[in-house]
Amino acid sequence: VLIVAPAAVIGSWRDNFYLTPGLRMLVLTGEDRAGRFDQIPEADIVFSNYNTMRLDIAEIGKHRYSLVVFDEAQNLKTLNTVSY
Repeated sequence: VLIVAPAAVIGSWRDNFYLTPGLRMLVLTGEDRAGRFDQIPEADIVFSNYNTMRLDIAEIGKHRYSLVVFDEAQNLKTLNTVSY
């Protein structure tokens, strides 16, 4: 599962899974995130924010996800928008 959300709420998303302690979660944010790309295949849930996903789409896109969740999907933009 890939969950893409605003950076400010990734911690809240992660905290919502506290009832499933065996779940392997991977947060791909921060300057050191590239060092964690090799952990994507083993993760049950991968978290990223919109800006990081845009920067790392080549690496994140190499993997298959059973589900992709876009929290606050208004952050998605088309190629012609300024934020892209």
